[in-house]
Amino acid sequence: MAVACRNCGQEWERDPALEVACPTCTAEAGQNCQRPSGHPCRIHAERDRRALEEVCDYSVCPASDAPGRPVWSAAGEEDRDGDTYQATLS
Repeated sequence: MAVACRNCGQEWERDPALEVACPTCTAEAGQNCQRPSGHPCRIHAERDRRALEEVCDYSVCPASDAPGRPVWSAAGEEDRDGDTYQATLS
C-alpha cells in the first residue's frame, strides 16, 4: 500500500518504517507492529526512529515541525484504530 507525507507529499511504495524490524514488539521487516495481545497497533516510535537512521530515502519531513510522523496511506485509509498511520516521536 502506498503511503505519503501529509505535509510535503513525498510518497513511498510502503511505509518506510516497515523496512526495518521493530525493536519494541519484535515485528520483522514487512510485518505490522502488534500489541502484546497480538492485535495490530500503530507503528512504534522506536521503529520509526530506526527507519529514520537506516532507510536511505526516509527522513524527518522538512515541511513539518510536528513531533509525529505525518505518514498516511495515499488513499487516506485509516488503521483499525481509526487513526491515520503515525507514531509519536518524542
